[in-house]
Formats: sequence, C-alpha cells, structure tokens
Amino acid sequence: MSIFFHHLRFAFRNIFRSKIYSLFNIFGFALGFTICIIAGLYIYREFSVDKSFKDHQNIYRIVDDENNLSRMDYDLAGMFRDRFPEIKYLTPMRFLSASDFILKLPENENFITVENVLSVENDFFRIFPLDFLAGDPANPFNPELSVIVTESVAEKLFGRTDIVGKQISTFRGLMPISAVVRDVPENSSFKADMILNSDTEIKFGSSCRNGNEICYNPYAIYALLNESTDIRLLEEKINANFPENKSETNKIRLQPLTEVYFDKTIPDNDNLPGNRSLVFVFMTIAIVILTLSVINYVNFALSQQLDTLKQLGVKMTYGASIKQLRSYYLVEIGLSVILSFILSLIIGLYFLPVFDNILGVHLDIKHILTPVFILSILSVLAIVVLVSSLTPFYIISKYDVQMLFGKKQTYFGKQRGKMILTGCQMGITVVMFICLFMLQKQLDYMKNYDLGFEKDHLLKIEIPHEGYEAFMNEISQYHFVQNMAYSGGTPGTSSYTEEQPVEQSNRMVTVNKIYSEPNFIETFDIKLLQGRNFTNADRGNSCIVSEEVMKQMEWDTFEGKKCNGYQVIGIIRDINTTSLHHRIEPVNIIFADEGRGPVDCLNVRFTGDIAEAVAQLRQSWKKVYPDTIFEYYFYNEVFDAYYKKEERQSTAIAIISFVAIIITCMGLIGQVKQTSLSKAKEIGIRKINGATIVEMMLVIPKNFLKSFAVAFVFAIPIAWIAMDKWLENFAFKTAISWWIFALSGVVVFMILTSFILW
Repeated sequence: MSIFFHHLRFAFRNIFRSKIYSLFNIFGFALGFTICIIAGLYIYREFSVDKSFKDHQNIYRIVDDENNLSRMDYDLAGMFRDRFPEIKYLTPMRFLSASDFILKLPENENFITVENVLSVENDFFRIFPLDFLAGDPANPFNPELSVIVTESVAEKLFGRTDIVGKQISTFRGLMPISAVVRDVPENSSFKADMILNSDTEIKFGSSCRNGNEICYNPYAIYALLNESTDIRLLEEKINANFPENKSETNKIRLQPLTEVYFDKTIPDNDNLPGNRSLVFVFMTIAIVILTLSVINYVNFALSQQLDTLKQLGVKMTYGASIKQLRSYYLVEIGLSVILSFILSLIIGLYFLPVFDNILGVHLDIKHILTPVFILSILSVLAIVVLVSSLTPFYIISKYDVQMLFGKKQTYFGKQRGKMILTGCQMGITVVMFICLFMLQKQLDYMKNYDLGFEKDHLLKIEIPHEGYEAFMNEISQYHFVQNMAYSGGTPGTSSYTEEQPVEQSNRMVTVNKIYSEPNFIETFDIKLLQGRNFTNADRGNSCIVSEEVMKQMEWDTFEGKKCNGYQVIGIIRDINTTSLHHRIEPVNIIFADEGRGPVDCLNVRFTGDIAEAVAQLRQSWKKVYPDTIFEYYFYNEVFDAYYKKEERQSTAIAIISFVAIIITCMGLIGQVKQTSLSKAKEIGIRKINGATIVEMMLVIPKNFLKSFAVAFVFAIPIAWIAMDKWLENFAFKTAISWWIFALSGVVVFMILTSFILW
C-alpha cells in the first residue's frame, strides 16, 4: 500500500510538472468518455423501451401472420378473450393518426393541443398499469362515454389533478373526465395524452372492402398471458379454430412487447419506431471516439519518449525493478483516466440537455448507477488503462539505463507505429466528415424532392362541416387566395384506405382514398395525365386514380374500370402521401357524396406574405366560427417533420465530427513536438544556410502529409460502404457523389495542416 501511495504522489507530481501535456492528455480522454457516456445512455434507453411495465415479459401483440399486419377486426378481441383462458387480460388498442387535437374548457378560452390519443378498453390499465391520481382504477371509464387524461394534460388545463367530473370540449364533443393517470413512461413505444373508451361507439378508423359492403374497425390487440403459458402451443390452439372475422384474418402469431419497438417489418405499426441501425451507429461512434482518445494518449506518450527514458534511468539507477516500473505507469495512467472520467461526468451533465433535444429522447444520468452501466464503465476504464499502458511498457522493455549515459545510441528510427496511429486518427476523422456531408446531402434531397404536388404556400385548415361554405365565401374575396378545395384526407396528414381486389389474381391492393371537391387537383397543382377532371355531374360516382393504382391493378387503360366502387375518369401523376422512406402508394381521389365521404379540412393555395395571409384567414374564421379554435398546418412543414430523425442524426454526427477533429489535432501536438526535436539539427543547418521560416516549417509536415494521403485512400471505401448501407433505409435516395469524398478530404486536410503549421 505504501508503494501505491508513493507511485500516486509521483504521478500527481508529473501531472503538475508537465501541465500542457497533462491538460491535453486528460482533456482528450474526457472528450472521449463524454461521448461514450452519452452514447451509452442512449443505447441503454433504447434497449429498455417498454421494460418499465410490470410483467412486460408476458405482454404480447397479436399479429396477422399471413398478411404481416398488426391491425385486425376489433371484434376479434372479445372472441379471443372468451375462448382462450391462457389470456389473462386483453385490450384492443388504436392510435388516432392525425395532427394536433385541441382540448378546451367550455367555460372559458383556455385550451391546449395534444398529439397522442388512444382508444382502448378497461383492461388496458391492467396490462399497462399506469398510476391513478384521480378516478377508480377498477372502473376507469365511468361513465362509459368519458375521457381519461394524463397528469401533464390536467396540469396544463386546470393546474391540478383532482378534476374527475369536469367537462372538456374534445373533437368528439363535450365529454366528462373520469380519471387522471400519470404520464406514460418516457421509454415506451406508445404515448398518450388523452385516452378514450373503445367499448362505446367511439372507435378510430374504418377499413372496407368489396366496394364498402364489408367494413370494420382495424385495431391492434395486446394480451397479458398467464405466466405458465406456452406461447407456441397457444398460437397453434388459436390458429386451429380461428374465429370468423371481417378483416379476413386466418392466422396469428404472438409478438413479444419487447420486440415491437425495433420491428420495422409490419407496415401498419402504430407504435413509435425504434432504429437498430442508429443504435449500432452510436455503438460504433463510442468505440471510434474512445479509440481516438487512446491513440491520442499513445501519441503523447511517444512524443515524451526522451523524458520517459530519463525518468526510467533515474528509477533504475536507484534500484527500481521492471515490475515496480510497470506498476508505477499503471498508477499514473489510471490516475489520468480517473480524472478524465470525473471531468467527463461534469461535461456530460452540462451538455446532456443539448443531446436530449438533438436525439428527441430523454437521457437520464441516473442510469449510470444501474449495475449493468457500472459494470460497463469499469470494464471500459480497465481496458483503456491496459491499452494505454502498452506504450510505456514497450519503452521499458526496449531501452536500458546505459542509453542515458551515452554508452548506447538511442535510435527511434522512422517510428512506423507512431505514423500508423496518426494515420488511423486522420482516416477516422475523414470518414466522419464524409458521413456528415452525405447525410446532409440526402436530407436536402428529401426536402426538395418533387412530391407530385406543390407543397409550398399550401395551407390546411381543420374545419367543421357546418358553415364551411360561408367560410369559403368569406375568404374567396382575398387577393392572396389563389385556389381552395374542401377534402377528407390529404397527402402527408390523414387519409382513408380500402382494399381493392386485382381482377387477374386473388391479390388485394390497399388504396389510399382522398375525398375531394372538383378543384382539389388545381389547388394541389397535381398533373392530370389522362382523362378529365371532375364536373358536378360526377358527384358520388367518379374518381381519379394515380399511376401506381394502374400499375398495381395491372390495368392497361382506365376506361370502364372502377376503383373502390367509383368509376375511374382520369389518371394523375403519382403523389407522395408519406415520407420518402417509403415507396409510392396507390391513391384514389374520390368526388363523393357528402353522406358517403368524410370531408373535414379546407386546403388553401395562397401567395404573398405568410403572416399577413394567416392573420386575415384567422380574422375571417372568427366571424364564421367565433367559438372554435383556428387550427391550421403548412404542408411543407408537415413533410419536413418526417425527416426530424435524419436532422437529429446530422446534428449528432456534426458534433461528434467536431470532437473527433479536436482529439486528432491534440494528438498531432505530440507528433509535432517529437518531430521538431528529432529534426532540430536539420532545421539548424537549414537556418545557417539561409532557409526562410516558411521553408524550415515545411520540413515538419512532410511525414504527416504522407500519413494523411494513405489515411484518405483507406477512408474512401469504408465511408462508401457505410453510406450505401445507410441509404438502403430510403425508397428515394440521392447518389453518392465523388465530390463528397473530395470535399471531406480537403476540409480535414486544411484543418489539420493549419493546426500543424500554427
């Protein structure tokens, strides 16, 4: 123990003696550890999604195995519950997929907007137990036609949670609040601000087939099974005697709740999507940045070889053994690593809110106190100490004390190992910048892609059915209104779907339906390829389909064809109804009777100043709907919101690239120092012979330029493979351009060269 404290005292002395060296060394490790901690918190958070629910290991989602869909006939829930005793609790579950909803107090003007609305049955609260702050947990929906709100919603609307019995105005009319529950845990694959009772007439969504003859409510179904249940046997039991249903589901499989978040294979999944590839990216980033930090330390250690040898000589002269020397360097490096880790915690705490905002999730620093996290931290610190100790151990084994007294020549040679490490740092930095520029290029491509309609200067207004003609007449007088169209369903926000049978086969095609007025195509600036637009005589019997409908239905001509029970009178160019992550979907624009097709929004094409246009539209709204909130959305913002994930990735990569370049530059300090010392005589001779300062400075960077050239060559294929794999996530993607690689190389080269010469 006395030897340990002796080593510790000398380690502190060396840190204060070489302040600049120690500062760069400790700060380099701290930057690496900070990125690792944040990446670790994100990875831990992603893999803990839905695991905060009690009995999560026994919760399953029932999935249509033949069609690979999560939604099926709502009535199947009751059939499963009644027929299979292995199911302890079961609930249908559906998210209302639309834009923000307004909740308002009837007695005043207070209102809030909420994004997440669920439709469930009572058993939902037994499968996913949420703490009740008010109301009866045994009978949450009392009365049945009531609403349950979360704690955050209650606080925003009323400033308290004891609000059972209070009335709020919702999109379903005036409803009483029957309970208040705590917010759904942050690490869940679903969210809820307001919860409605699906065991009433309030059911979300409708899917029809055979020309609207057979319709049903498509819901996901979740079940909590008894602990002793054999999952495979239960699946076989259900499939052996499957109940008849309107969704024509014939076979199911039970999907564990913990697999739902990362499952991308189910197209109608309502849950929040996880991203395994992004988790893998953060794992890779943590390893890469930590590797850069270790290389940074090794480069500094190599630059201190002469000082290290002198210390070794003194210690060996006073009788220090090889074992004692190694233990000393373990203590010294361990001290630097521990100080760096403490500094990284301080930096991480300061910047954690920034990364919360970038990643769009809450990272809880308390998770580092979990056993898994503590074990991971100790393992990483131990590995870093051992790897970083290889350099001084190598020096100890290679040199002896006689070198310090001139009896043997000290020869460092070309130090290929040092140059390889520097090249690795440069190569990793180049790869990071290539990924950053490529990510930004794809993001710009998606935001500027032609969606088949003009999304700029196009406004969607949520409008009640009563009085909509008066509002349209009111705003038609404005000079900035170019066109407008009343519709039910729109590109990018909400639409209705129906299955259409293919005549030549038994295959079914899911078609997106948009109910519209005749001027819908002009308002959205959609190109009509064949046929004609709607006339008043077409109301209730005609439709216009997209090119993708023609393709999937295998039609050669639209003449005499019907889609979803309506006569096809024209073909429009394909339009994107969702993000560019997905392929083009078939679209059917229907000129329907008011009684058959739901129309709930007004689309306005306008020119001029946006703020002025919105202000005048709001003024007209107050005249027609004085007691209703003016709710509107810009289509360009709706579609830009689809790419928030990519924007966050780009920002995260930019920050990490900045950290990588800082660590690399700090590592070059050691290299420049060692090179300057080794070339001191050469520089002196050149100076005597009349060399200028610039000529003498150019002696130093030659080896670094060689290392950079080699690193750049190796970085190109690595970055190309990584970006090509990443682009597979998009149905529409930009090309991997040569100039991305050239620009990245030039940027990194200029930064490193400027740093060296400085």
